[in-house]
Amino acid sequence: GGLGGSPLSSEQQEKEEEYERCRLLGAILNLLSSAATPLATASDVRDLMSGQELPALLTSIFRDSKRFGAAVYEKAASLLTEFVHQEPACLQHVLSSGVAEAFLESVAGTYPVSRGVVSVVPSVLGALCLSAAGCQMVEQAKPIAKFMSALCSDKVTALLQGECPSNLGVQLEELMRHNPSLLESCMEGCVHMATRIPTYMAEVQARQDGMGPSSSVTSKEAPGQPLSAQSYLQCAVEFLSKLLEPLMSAAEHARSFVRKDGVQALLQILSLPQLPRAFSRSEAGRFIILVLGKSAFHSPSKVLGEVMQRTRRFVTEVEGEGSAPE
Repeated sequence: GGLGGSPLSSEQQEKEEEYERCRLLGAILNLLSSAATPLATASDVRDLMSGQELPALLTSIFRDSKRFGAAVYEKAASLLTEFVHQEPACLQHVLSSGVAEAFLESVAGTYPVSRGVVSVVPSVLGALCLSAAGCQMVEQAKPIAKFMSALCSDKVTALLQGECPSNLGVQLEELMRHNPSLLESCMEGCVHMATRIPTYMAEVQARQDGMGPSSSVTSKEAPGQPLSAQSYLQCAVEFLSKLLEPLMSAAEHARSFVRKDGVQALLQILSLPQLPRAFSRSEAGRFIILVLGKSAFHSPSKVLGEVMQRTRRFVTEVEGEGSAPE
């Protein structure tokens, strides 16, 4: 029954049953993960993964990820990673059974976003790349750019603050270090994220203007409520900058970012009028300057030339406003 003993509607009952089934499925996946512990034998893992039931279960979860939800998706992805690392010989069956394809399609589509899911996706990609065939499948799917494009929307970015972006940056750096063929697509994803932020911000601003001044608030004031354009911009820039900071420590990553006009995209963000006055003293402001500094260290002439050009344009605009008639 519902609250106060009132009976649940058929729709409510169906949702409750679905929730309980997902909870049970999550518990089963946790139980299965015990087969991938160091205490388990390679044959234990092979027997589970080479059968039909487990690959079919994982494929179903990845193909219908929105229905199963972030918690089950994360457990399924973690289980896949653990099994491949425990027994690399089962990777061939992961590729041939359709599990890998289903996972890559989910990442390129509308996967359920959570901190755990964001953390586990690079781990699965790294596991799939342990064989030449798996690495080729990942390269052809180009999942990283698509995976990252979903992370800077206003509905998602406020949920992924704190250590999440820095941890993701470290994971992506490790993934590219072990699989250099993924470097270009990964940096392409970073640049695409930077170019999308002003577009998302404009959409948030238009929505805010249409709903009235009291409709959008900061995430700290009312979690789950729509972000204001200024709050969204602050969250998105902080996420992007913390993600980029560990990546820019490697010369080849920084140079690829610069070649793909990533610095121009960052400077475009810094020129947006919606940036708060105290932006330079915020986490977002400190990290984006750190990213630009690291980029300039590895590609000084290109980055500093772009910065000087933007600075001259800004000074000219200020002088023009100062000399305008009253």
